Amino acid sequence: MSFNKDKLENRFKKEYEKLNEQQRLAVDTIEGPVMVIAGPGTGKTQILASRVGKILLETDASPENILCLTFTDAGVVAMRKRLVELIGPEAYKVDIHTYHSFCNSVIQENIRLFNKKELEPLSDLERVQFLKQLIDGFEKDNPLKRYKGDIYYDISNLASFFSAIKREGWEESWLLQKIDEYVSDILPETDGFYNKSDKKKGITSLTQKGKDQVERMEKLKAAVKAFSLYKQILDEHHRYDYDDMITWVIRIFEKNPDVLLNYQERFQYILVDEYQDTSGSQNRIVELLISYWKDESPNLFVVGDDDQSIYRFQGANLENLMNLAGRFEKDLVKVVLTQNYRSVQPVLDAARLLIENNEQRLVKKDTNLTKELTAANPALKDLIIYPEIHVYENEFAENVKVTLAIKNLIQKGVPPGNIAVIYYKHRFGDELLKFLQLEEVPFFVKKSLDLLKDVFIKKIVNIIRYTVAETDMPGSGDTLLFEILHYDFFRLTPFKIATICNEIADNRKNKTGIGSLRSYLQQLRSSNSETLFAKDEQTSELIRIFNLLEDLQKQMFNKPVQQWFEQLVNEAGILAYIMQQPDKLLLMSKLSSLYDYIKDETHRRPELSIKQLLVQLDLMRENDLSLELVQTTGSNTGVNLLTCHGSKGLEFEYVFLINACNDAWEGKKNLKRGFFLPPNVFGQESKAEIIEELRRLFFVSVTRAEKYLYISYPRMKNDGKLQEPSQFVEEIKQPLGLKPIEINLTGEEKVHFGALRFGVVSKPVLQQAEKDYADRLLSNFVMNVTALNNYLDCPLRFYYTNLVRVPSAKSEAAAFGTAVHAALADFINYMMNNGRIYPGKDFLVNRFIYHLQSEREIFTQESLARFLELGQDVMAKYYDHYYADAPKGDFILTEYPLTKVVLNGIPLKGFTDKIQFWGNDIVITDFKTGSVEKARDRGEFSKPGENKEIRYGGNYWRQAVFYKILVDNLPGKNWKVLYTQFDFVEPGKNNEFVIERLNITNEDIQQVTQQIQKVWQKIQQHDFYTGCGKPQCEWCNFVRDNKLYLRLEEEEPAEL
Repeated sequence: MSFNKDKLENRFKKEYEKLNEQQRLAVDTIEGPVMVIAGPGTGKTQILASRVGKILLETDASPENILCLTFTDAGVVAMRKRLVELIGPEAYKVDIHTYHSFCNSVIQENIRLFNKKELEPLSDLERVQFLKQLIDGFEKDNPLKRYKGDIYYDISNLASFFSAIKREGWEESWLLQKIDEYVSDILPETDGFYNKSDKKKGITSLTQKGKDQVERMEKLKAAVKAFSLYKQILDEHHRYDYDDMITWVIRIFEKNPDVLLNYQERFQYILVDEYQDTSGSQNRIVELLISYWKDESPNLFVVGDDDQSIYRFQGANLENLMNLAGRFEKDLVKVVLTQNYRSVQPVLDAARLLIENNEQRLVKKDTNLTKELTAANPALKDLIIYPEIHVYENEFAENVKVTLAIKNLIQKGVPPGNIAVIYYKHRFGDELLKFLQLEEVPFFVKKSLDLLKDVFIKKIVNIIRYTVAETDMPGSGDTLLFEILHYDFFRLTPFKIATICNEIADNRKNKTGIGSLRSYLQQLRSSNSETLFAKDEQTSELIRIFNLLEDLQKQMFNKPVQQWFEQLVNEAGILAYIMQQPDKLLLMSKLSSLYDYIKDETHRRPELSIKQLLVQLDLMRENDLSLELVQTTGSNTGVNLLTCHGSKGLEFEYVFLINACNDAWEGKKNLKRGFFLPPNVFGQESKAEIIEELRRLFFVSVTRAEKYLYISYPRMKNDGKLQEPSQFVEEIKQPLGLKPIEINLTGEEKVHFGALRFGVVSKPVLQQAEKDYADRLLSNFVMNVTALNNYLDCPLRFYYTNLVRVPSAKSEAAAFGTAVHAALADFINYMMNNGRIYPGKDFLVNRFIYHLQSEREIFTQESLARFLELGQDVMAKYYDHYYADAPKGDFILTEYPLTKVVLNGIPLKGFTDKIQFWGNDIVITDFKTGSVEKARDRGEFSKPGENKEIRYGGNYWRQAVFYKILVDNLPGKNWKVLYTQFDFVEPGKNNEFVIERLNITNEDIQQVTQQIQKVWQKIQQHDFYTGCGKPQCEWCNFVRDNKLYLRLEEEEPAEL
């Protein structure tokens, strides 16, 4: 050991000589509590490593007696690296942990105390699976139970709430008591929640806002009661999560003194980095470890900076740093590092003037402290370079000018790696990144890519999905098979696929021949089985793909998952396709990451099947659990594009802090989801505290600059909406007397960058089918409202769904709607056939059950039970509302076809759910399942001009008008439409049934007639090969993703 100490002493001496007086004080004080306030650029990592060296040199402690705790895995790596440089291999004997890794090691070393076997940490995916299991088990009357839409909406809310319960140590009975006290005592006395005029009369009555709050409390109570059930599920599966790690270790230490003593004796010196970012429970771990010294002085060394506490959203608590200063006030050695080796003085002055506006600062609690940073780098301390504030016309202009400024710096010889662009969120840098690429400026950005949202990986997953679907129910995967046949690692033309689909659709319509895509391919193989070669390359490729997919289904039951996946990759030609692509390295990284995930999962669960793998991938996608590939774009010697959080710990000669406007910072909307905790349980974070947190983040961003700091903001958004600068800009500008610099685009710059900026709406253009084939598709085409709506939404949607007639599987929601419609038709028809007397409630409910169960192949076992329960409840309530005391029924026709209608030479047809007669006067009713509120929000009832987002009017409005046009032109009938109505069978938000009535005007008829005529003309001219270009359009994305387009047409650039 003496040799090691000699080597250490030489290294330590060299490092120690580099330290300033304040840093040496922190390193030399190895006994007792020490708190180091290390401002930006003051060398905190250097003193942490040096202190470990000092302890090993001047005490009998060995490396195993030192515990270093830090906030992130990156912090662990950085600290270990610095220690290796200082003390060599002995550094690996020092315990360096994040809080979670330390607690995990304690748990594994004391597993006997948990009375569990093979206790393992909970994965993110397992958490979702267990919460899903929890929600599935909720009783019918549970306020968190949902039947349609996002039925697992509260998964993330429950996860966050359960985490808070563990983190804060709340007891369930205590929480329930506090909620009841809030509802009974606090809420009725809170402004806005009670009726003030009633209150004066001595009556306590809640407003609608108050009633909504009571409903929130009922949901919160349900969540509290669900916590114990969740814990049972974890216990059954021998799992614990990150929050359990810390709370269990706290419990072990508190209830088992011998266990705690073991760690106290082992770790004689404790060092904590980024102390300002610790949570309350993490700090409790530290408190227990140092409790060995009781009222004496513990060997605790913490490094932090209250002005750089920027992780409150992860549970960090700045109060820990504040409280430490008070707890050991008598013996605590406070060291404030104020000599900054990073920046010029004007940058430090700007940062100081900014952060002085915060109240939550140590210097406000202890007036003896000073945190004024001074430039100490010999190369920088005498330079006077003031920050600049740049103002641009809009976001576009800001991104253009920053791009050109960076390009100019590089042309003058500034290394790109010395330049950084910092923004609040990555999305604020997306356009800038495009412009840097356009100008061939080297850049470097590091983002996490979610493979489950990646187009290439989704194609592979869809092949897995098809194989599982066809194995579960043959013929159910036709929609997927249509898409798969277009994938670019197969060699098929869209025209060939379209002709096949159209032939199949005709067969289904005429009830002759083959009615599914899979059956068609099977027959194609059979008809070519006796020939050595298929008649053409397209047929040969179709047969090859069919054989592969059939064999993949067979091998699902014969091969392990890894081998099955290898067969898919190799025989589908995916690997060969990758090797021919210019971005083959990125594609191979994506494929390897997916394969690594599959290997890890099969190692974790050797019995895993292909179907179970797909369920896992879907669960991850549905719950925003990413399958991450850390993607670095560009060269690490390029210009750095960083978020404010990501910039911490870094430094650059030139820093551009962009989009420093109110909307992006303190004025941004805080869209909080989750359960509302009443104020007698948990105090809500105040607006002032939120702003102070953001100011600290701005402070961190500003202090990344070594010499040149450019803070900029646009006066307007690109849509022309005015913006204000962030108040943080003003807090720097005014005290320093900085004058904003107005920077404008030249006309040439607008033109040069405008094509890229405003070529956002790219409309994919398909290769046109042969004219004879297209004419054949249109020869029997009759316009209906669905086709009209599809064309107005996107011509490609019309082409694929109404002409090509792509096979489509019915969704669970659609099957539910069909069962409701059929049950209501049966109910009304019974009335018509039995003396106009409506049958009882049981008839309606039982007909629904019959019709839903007749399509049970569409549902999973769980979803069938859920929709049955929902439908029975809906049908019973619908009956009670409209028919419990219904008199004799009117004359009604159900599911009536409106055909042989011709409008100005255009053939039309339609189909109505219900026509109610009073002589020749009729009312047309269309039954709707789903939410009336959501239909209104989508603008379904709006007319043209009422909603700027819906250019041609809402689909329901057009449907109502279309019905009237059909009836007005129906041959041989003299019916008069009084009005059209939409009967929402499911009760709305306030448990009320809604019938939306539309009175059709002559103007409405004129508008829809014009739409019919224009769309018909375009269809006859074969003008349906160009998409709408909307980012969310599934058919435009289908054509783009599979590169089926001839070109992308861009809309005309808008004026700035």
